[in-house]
Amino acid sequence: YVPVQSAESRTPALIQHKDAVRASAEASLRVYARLIRANAGIGNDDRVALGLSVDNRSRARIAAPASAPLLNVVCAFPGSHQLRFADENTPNSRAKPRGVTNLWLAMAISDYGCPTPNDPNAAMMVGAFTKQPAYVEHEIKDAGKTATYFGRWATARGLLGPWSLPRSMTIVAGGSAAPSGTKHRQVEPARENLRKAA
Repeated sequence: YVPVQSAESRTPALIQHKDAVRASAEASLRVYARLIRANAGIGNDDRVALGLSVDNRSRARIAAPASAPLLNVVCAFPGSHQLRFADENTPNSRAKPRGVTNLWLAMAISDYGCPTPNDPNAAMMVGAFTKQPAYVEHEIKDAGKTATYFGRWATARGLLGPWSLPRSMTIVAGGSAAPSGTKHRQVEPARENLRKAA
């Protein structure tokens, strides 16, 4: 290392040799670092003194969400709906609760003039949304019917919170006018997880 610092002795071959020696030393030190981290007889103070990271074992596991989302159908495009969501504890903020990664959205469609459903377990899972706004597209045959939405928060580990209150909106006739790239993301295992969580 020292000769490389001098302009008189610094050569490409010497630099290459220095880099190779350093890489070899780092590889050996990583082996020792793993052994030290795994050794229960070495205290955290000694680990910190060696410049090693210390596992934070005091972190509590993220629990299932205790609050429910608030859904709002803000627009009815031809063949699609635009929704926004917030947490019931912070209705004026778009931030999701701690530990929540996405919103699970279920939907039930009812005929014109029929009562809208109140049971989310009778609804169909349509997707998991991480960003706003959320767009849900509908089939042409459902034009004039009513779509009722239910949402619940989900963590990265698949823990689910309580269902939201239902929100309903009539499906407008016509093709979808949702902007490109904003379709809801289908979640294949969602229905199985939904059955397990029920």
